[in-house]
Amino acid sequence: MWRSLDWPDFVTQPASSPGIAVPYFRSEDGRAGRILLATVIALQLFQVWLNVRFNAWYKTFYDALQNKDWDTFIWQLGVFSVLAAFFIVSAVYQIYLQQWLQIRWRRWLTTRYPRPLARRRHPLPHAAERAIQPTIPTSASPTTSSVHQQHARYRHLAARLHRSSRWSPSW
Repeated sequence: MWRSLDWPDFVTQPASSPGIAVPYFRSEDGRAGRILLATVIALQLFQVWLNVRFNAWYKTFYDALQNKDWDTFIWQLGVFSVLAAFFIVSAVYQIYLQQWLQIRWRRWLTTRYPRPLARRRHPLPHAAERAIQPTIPTSASPTTSSVHQQHARYRHLAARLHRSSRWSPSW
């Protein structure tokens, strides 16, 4: 049942991602995108380093608790505060910069890919015609010219519906 919904194939999807991503990083907005991507990756690596520091902190903190070493315990609370502050700030900036990169990339996608469709006479070819299928009465055998006339009326109606719809592309 789920296969019929055309879910993306998660095995081949990562292989097709460079086909969309690489042109963005080579575009006029690509330098800013590369800087944002490098910053997001650097922040992620910094967070990994902070997690390693947290693990080392756990050892020292719990050793101080076990040995009832008050001075080390207080010092480790300060160390934890600094580590936590750096982790929170880096996580917030990572999310912010990642979303900023996504917005820039999506803006680039929407300005680049609809343009070939906008050059066509019908941006969505025959979509309105497929929504309204002409019905041919089965009791009478229509002539070829009447079928063409009926089909032309449905195409005219579909074109009018398409033009009068409130949705209009921004290109």
